[in-house]
Amino acid sequence: MDKPFSLKGLFIKILLLIPLIYIGFGWYVGLSYGRKAALFGPYKDIPVMMKTHLLGSSLSEISGSNTLVMVVPPGEADKSELDSTYFKLTGYFEVPGTWNFDFTPSDADDSFKETFVLTGSYSRAIAHELKNPNRSLGSLSVRELNHFLKATGRIKDMEKLRPYLFLARMEEKYPWLYSDTVLLSRAMGNIFKDNMLPYDILGLVGIVIFFIGLATRGFWLWGYYLFWVFAYWLGRIGYHDINLAFTNNGYQIILWSFWNGFIVKEGRLFLLIAAGLYLISFVALAVVYVFKHILPRKKRELEDFFKIDKDALKRKELSIETVEFKRVHYDINKKLNQYAKTDKYFLAVSDNKQDVVVEESALNRHLHVLGPTGGGKTSLVILPLSRQAIEKGRGCCFIDFKGDDVFKKYVQRKAKEKGRRFYYFSIDPNEPSAGYNPLSSGDIHSKVDRIMTALELIYHGPAGFYSNVQAMTFVELLKEMVQGKKEINFLSVKDALEDPIFLERTDVRAQDVKGLLAAISWIAGIEVINRDGLDLAKVIKNGDVVFFALKSQVNTRLAEAIGKMLIIDIKSQAVSRQETDPPYFIFIDEFQNLACSHFVDVISKVRSANFCLVLSNQSRGNLSNVSAAFENAIFTNSATKVIFMQEDPFDAKFWSDKTGQTTYQDKSVFQVDNITTDKTGAKLDGLRSAQGNIRTAVKNYISENVFLRLPFSKSVIFSRGKLTVIANHEFLFGKAERDKIISSPFECDKKKVA
Repeated sequence: MDKPFSLKGLFIKILLLIPLIYIGFGWYVGLSYGRKAALFGPYKDIPVMMKTHLLGSSLSEISGSNTLVMVVPPGEADKSELDSTYFKLTGYFEVPGTWNFDFTPSDADDSFKETFVLTGSYSRAIAHELKNPNRSLGSLSVRELNHFLKATGRIKDMEKLRPYLFLARMEEKYPWLYSDTVLLSRAMGNIFKDNMLPYDILGLVGIVIFFIGLATRGFWLWGYYLFWVFAYWLGRIGYHDINLAFTNNGYQIILWSFWNGFIVKEGRLFLLIAAGLYLISFVALAVVYVFKHILPRKKRELEDFFKIDKDALKRKELSIETVEFKRVHYDINKKLNQYAKTDKYFLAVSDNKQDVVVEESALNRHLHVLGPTGGGKTSLVILPLSRQAIEKGRGCCFIDFKGDDVFKKYVQRKAKEKGRRFYYFSIDPNEPSAGYNPLSSGDIHSKVDRIMTALELIYHGPAGFYSNVQAMTFVELLKEMVQGKKEINFLSVKDALEDPIFLERTDVRAQDVKGLLAAISWIAGIEVINRDGLDLAKVIKNGDVVFFALKSQVNTRLAEAIGKMLIIDIKSQAVSRQETDPPYFIFIDEFQNLACSHFVDVISKVRSANFCLVLSNQSRGNLSNVSAAFENAIFTNSATKVIFMQEDPFDAKFWSDKTGQTTYQDKSVFQVDNITTDKTGAKLDGLRSAQGNIRTAVKNYISENVFLRLPFSKSVIFSRGKLTVIANHEFLFGKAERDKIISSPFECDKKKVA
């Protein structure tokens, strides 16, 4: 059984992966672009502006400095202002810049201080004078720096700046993605005074998620929210403060920032209350589960152990009336569509709701369907398999001894929908049929073997002499017909055997071939097998679909004879095929009608020809009546078996034993009356004690009662190398669609019939 594709499972994996991607991207940016700043320059033409006045006042009066020198965007370098002077100097740009952070824990005094160099904004380029690198000339946005590089023709530096342009656009379009405020909306104010509980969007989302999880018992929602809170914090650390991870005491500020920076600002009170509620709810649910499930189960186990009438209980467990079945419903058309573009063929759904499928590479080890008349072999297994084979572009040959009208019309319709050539052969004289001449293929000896076997002309013991005479005569006859380029069919063979000149020439008496002539004469009158039209070798090579309606109710003897000829013909076609050829499916219903030595060869040896046999019959008795060797050959050479309800208890026991054995704990308990002794003698004290033991016992994995009680549409499926399962089947179509198929005309290609 293969686990089917689950959209829910994929969705959960994506949900878990998104926060990890967020963290990974933040740390990738930090490691690639924030760990070490990119330098651009030096450039001799950096436009700067020198100011001596600001807002009408002298800078010396405002800041004590006589002049202010700062870099300006290229487009403003040509402006002229009274209090400003524009010129160019030599310097370089740093992206991103850095800034110093003095870390002082809240519980330490001011004397404890450590300075960390942190990463600046990825969207700003800091300008430095080349002669005095410690002197900052202000900053430009990375877009303005890009315009400067473009205006001065520095193409290589523009390529170097491209990642920072991407990050700048990302921060501009999605400012919340790696924001320092973590969605904190300070503009909306606080709910309580003195900043006790900040009003933040992240906290509100968490409150909503927590109560949704509480109402639906989906506490994984709250866990997923906390996962996102952690990912949001850790991703921002990698994006903005990557250098902290590479300093000796950087981990201290990282941990400090999570609580005193991230949690306090983002609602420590909320997270503490929510985490507390989550813990309380989890404990409450655990207590409820213990009292509702675990303790009652332990109590039942204890009661079962000390139950006195254990023998009666065992009889009840083994009783057929206690067998129960689960019914699993599903949409079979969705299942077939699910596996349509794979090399797997859907069979059923097990009781634990797992799809039971078989790979195409395993189908050339054949599949066997066993069940009573009306048990659903054709409608529940054969039809779905035939539909899948045709839709996957595989050739199919159907040999039907029942004359199922729905079966043939459905197969024809599917072949037509997929643009496949469809041939129909029938022994019913009231139906149009393509011609099939069993003597048209194979060499002379193959033709002789085919006819002698199918017409039961092979005798043993003293009568074997006549079989040999008839076979030799038949060989000589076919040689003459081949040399004379005559048409070979049953009618022409009959005419030749009645020709006294031929008998005299071959030195054979008429009475020696009397049996052969009688057998040939009987079948020579069947018109559909005396004309060509259906070349089985060509059909198999082209991957076409052919349906042989060998209705045994029309002529049982003829149906079995043609069926055996057909099997021997298929065997001869296997010689010219390779294991690498496309699989070709052969569906045979009531295949015990074809029992012969050649059929055993077909099922055991055609795997190398990539023939996939799907066989069905009613019971083991059909096969054992042929011979024990025939039954064993079928069971040994079919890797997959679908077993429906078995009416024979011996058959049920046989299949139950095939499922293997499992172990279980067998408990036996008995009561002992306590006896006390006093001066008057021994007597019962009215008290009892229970004693018992537990032993490990074995039983069949699937009980024989299951096979006896299997309801319609349920089966037991054996797959080689896998555990046996109880499976559930569904109809391909309902009663209305079935009636529609029955009432529809059967369109037979006249060109293929003539």
